[in-house]
Amino acid sequence: MYVLLNTDSHHANVAILGIHEVKHSKFLAYLYNMALVQEPVLQNDKGLDDISSIQKGDSIISQIKNRHDSVLETLHLEHKKAAHFVTASRVMGPNKQILESSSDDGEPKGSAGMPILEVLRGEQIINAMCVCVRYFGGIKLGIGGLVRAYTQASLNVIAKAKESHLLEPYTVKETFTLTQTINHYNLIAYLAHTHGLEILQKKFLGETFNIVIQGESKNIQSFLKELQHLSLNYKH
Repeated sequence: MYVLLNTDSHHANVAILGIHEVKHSKFLAYLYNMALVQEPVLQNDKGLDDISSIQKGDSIISQIKNRHDSVLETLHLEHKKAAHFVTASRVMGPNKQILESSSDDGEPKGSAGMPILEVLRGEQIINAMCVCVRYFGGIKLGIGGLVRAYTQASLNVIAKAKESHLLEPYTVKETFTLTQTINHYNLIAYLAHTHGLEILQKKFLGETFNIVIQGESKNIQSFLKELQHLSLNYKH
């Protein structure tokens, strides 16, 4: 499986664009990163997760919807004369199941969103959303023509991502929280970076700070060992 590289540190609505034209209709396919800030796993005194799988699922679905709505809002502002905004997405959810969605946005049922979703499946791409903006050219394409057009547009944007080396193999990442005194923030942030970890969230609480960190398990373990070696006690 493959994911789209993050193009900025805040997962903003930055996309890759692929274009396909047929019979005066223009199909603009955008590929967005859908990496989510998932709920950190917190351990209570019994060693059990404080966040249930149901709550995690609700959080993921909420994040997907928020990202989806944000992307479409931006595209609607950019393409005010477009006829359709067709979407498809695949996101890794709790318990390692892939959450999929698609929308035809007024095109005949099954002629638009599902073909794009099939391309994402075939290319084994996850944590991504493809939005295809269609400008109607005045000539109806028929269901078969629409399927081919939306399929080709999504293939074009994925090909562009490959050419730009913006796809990388998917790796399982863990998320955890860490609390320390404020004077150690710069050092801990630096160490997290050197161990290949990403700070997803940070919150400063007077004399302490709380951060949410994500990365591969082996990198997290080496990071925590270095904190212990430096005698930096932390709450985890």
